[in-house]
Amino acid sequence: MKTSGWWDVKKWVLSYGSDAEVLEPEELRKEIINDLKTACERYT
Repeated sequence: MKTSGWWDVKKWVLSYGSDAEVLEPEELRKEIINDLKTACERYT
């Protein structure tokens, strides 16, 4: 997949909501987890 950068990949993955899971690379997986935790904290 060609992309303009990491940020675009993160937004693409997050656009799938709970239907997506990042398996690799581990760094991206951790960033997605952190983003989702932050979002959950805003809504609780």
